[in-house]
Amino acid sequence: MVSTPNAKAADYDILPLNVDIVEAFMALQTQWRIGPMGGRLGIDYQAAATVLELLELDREQRRIAFDGIRLMELAALETMENGRRNTEPKRHPKGRR
Repeated sequence: MVSTPNAKAADYDILPLNVDIVEAFMALQTQWRIGPMGGRLGIDYQAAATVLELLELDREQRRIAFDGIRLMELAALETMENGRRNTEPKRHPKGRR
């Protein structure tokens, strides 16, 4: 799923029980922590807490949504890592080509 800044969960086929999670995750698309080498480390959880509050979810809904955000974060990090590996130049052992 490729999203744009104006995309909403309603633009996609999402199970109703996951709509809050996807809305929150999409709202966090610019809130990734970046490491010194430029790679994404994970979502800024303080920003996630703020987004969940702004979505006016009750305490239990926020807990469930946060768990879902963390699952989506792990899947996104894994996908980005696999993409990075597939685009890196191949390295050959010294003296072998």
